[in-house]
Amino acid sequence: MIIFLSQDMNSYRYIVSLRIKHPSQNLNELSENLTQIKGVNSVFVINVGEDRYSEKGQKLDGLYRESFCLIRFSEESINSNTLPLSMYLTDLLQNIKPFSSLIEGLVQRGGAANFFIGLFCDKNCGESFDFNLLKELASYGIGLEFDIYPPDNIENKHH
Repeated sequence: MIIFLSQDMNSYRYIVSLRIKHPSQNLNELSENLTQIKGVNSVFVINVGEDRYSEKGQKLDGLYRESFCLIRFSEESINSNTLPLSMYLTDLLQNIKPFSSLIEGLVQRGGAANFFIGLFCDKNCGESFDFNLLKELASYGIGLEFDIYPPDNIENKHH
């Protein structure tokens, strides 16, 4: 993959996790396998039919309606000047490759897998994803979700 970075491009920070959902399948075994991925920082799993709990551990009414697994690769954001997001994802896919059939199988059975990307920017910024990276993501059944966090003090200059 070839990436061209402009010296004038504004940097950004990002953090990436893998989110997996399934309407009926228990994800404990899958999550145990995926903890072996190089670079995994933490794993959180809930399964369909289990009791619901608040973030503080208090029992809530009802049961979970779907299974969910969150795999964090870092607790700290990464600066794009240090490692562009496209290069990070390329490296991450190489680490996931031995487990790609597990993810692809889950997706084929009605589940969903996405890299959830929190992107923090102070100014206009950009990133280009090579078609080979996108093709590899698709072959594993992994989509992309972006949550973009602009600075809190944005001024509307159109008025």
